[in-house]
Amino acid sequence: YSADTHRIDSDYRATAWTMEMVYANRMTMQTIKSSTQDQNPPTSPGDQHSDSGVVKDTMAKRSTLSETVNQLQTNYSSLKAERDELLTNYSSLKAERDELLTNYSSLKAERDELLRQLEDSCPLGWIKFNSSCYYISNDRMTWNESRQYCRERGADLVIIDTEEEQIFISMFHNFWIGLTDSNEEGTWKWVNGTTLTTGFLQELCVNLW
Repeated sequence: YSADTHRIDSDYRATAWTMEMVYANRMTMQTIKSSTQDQNPPTSPGDQHSDSGVVKDTMAKRSTLSETVNQLQTNYSSLKAERDELLTNYSSLKAERDELLTNYSSLKAERDELLRQLEDSCPLGWIKFNSSCYYISNDRMTWNESRQYCRERGADLVIIDTEEEQIFISMFHNFWIGLTDSNEEGTWKWVNGTTLTTGFLQELCVNLW
C-alpha cells in the first residue's frame, strides 16, 4: 500500500476500536444505573431532589456520549469509504502500470528486431553476400583512388577469405581487390596487413577483369 492508504487504514482501525470502547462504557453506565435503581429504596422528597440532579447530569452525559458515538460512526464510515476508494485507485494504478510494462517490453522487442534487421541490411546501391556488403563502382579509378573511395564510405577494398567469396566476386568485372605489394615488390599483402597465402587464391589478380 501507499503511505496514504496505510494512514487511512490505521485511522480506520483506531476509530473502530474507539467506538467499541464507547459502546462498552455506555453499556457499563446503563448497567450501573439499573443496578442502583434496584438497590436503592424509595427516597424522601429531599432525596428525590438530589436524585433529580443526578439524573439530569446522567442524561447530559448520555446525550454527550450519544453525540460522540454518532460522530465516531460518521468518521468511521467516512474513513472506510476513503480507504475503499484508495484501494480501488491502487488496484487501478497497479493494473495500468502492469499494462505499461507489458507495452514497454513489446516495444523494446520490436525495436531490437528492427535494429537487427538494420544491421543485417546493406546501404542503398550495395550488394549483400553472406554477412558482408559489396559496392561496385562504375567509375574508372586507380588502386589508390579506389581504396580512398571505399574508406570514405567506411569500407575498404575487398579481402577474399573463402573460395565461395572468390566465386561471388568473380561474377563482376573490372574492379580492384584489397591486395598490394606496395611495401615490398613481389610480397603481396592484404590491406589489413596479412600476407597472401597459396590455395584457392593462387591465381588471383589484384585487378579482376
